[in-house]
Amino acid sequence: MNYYTVMATYNQWMNQKLYAVCAEIPDVDRQSDRGAFFKSVYGTLNQMGYQSGVTDLHTMPSFEQVEI
Repeated sequence: MNYYTVMATYNQWMNQKLYAVCAEIPDVDRQSDRGAFFKSVYGTLNQMGYQSGVTDLHTMPSFEQVEI
């Protein structure tokens, strides 16, 4: 298994664990300002999703040229 596959698998595993924990938090608590950088758990998850999409847009074209 190459490095990129290992990291993608790890990322998927950790995201599943994180989302499972967050699903147990009532919505009102997820959206409450906790004084964190992105204010709430919801804001942090939103930023993670946004950043993941932006990263994919920038990195995927370069991966298309790499033979795995």
